[in-house]
Amino acid sequence: MTKGIGKKNTGPCVVCGQNDPKIEYRKLTANSIIATFNSPVIQNINIKLQVNDQLCKKHYNDLVTYSRGKGNSQLSVKQKDNDRSFHYTGKNQKRVCLTQEVYQELYNKAMSVEQLEKKINELETDLDKYMAEPKELHEKGNNSF
Repeated sequence: MTKGIGKKNTGPCVVCGQNDPKIEYRKLTANSIIATFNSPVIQNINIKLQVNDQLCKKHYNDLVTYSRGKGNSQLSVKQKDNDRSFHYTGKNQKRVCLTQEVYQELYNKAMSVEQLEKKINELETDLDKYMAEPKELHEKGNNSF
């Protein structure tokens, strides 16, 4: 018995019919045929693929290994946008320590902002009422300002 290189797939390609000995050919298995069902190129091929059919390297890559090396783009975007300072789950939060005085100042400023917003809303309603009055009352000099 002689040892050596086993049987090599020599073609021809089922899709293009190419039979060049310099090109690598691959046989289709049951699993590789299942992988071709999701291939975007399968719609352009009018041939029904079967087990043990041979494909050239180009068509094998287009039909069977079309998704290799592309990765999960959703996951990579999620990892890139991962803000380590805030997580809604409560994990990996950065903690900020404030003195009581600084906290009280911030709280008072927030309360004064709320009071100013209420005052602005009141003034806006007064202005709307003033603008709604007839022009004649304003022209006669009936100003309360």
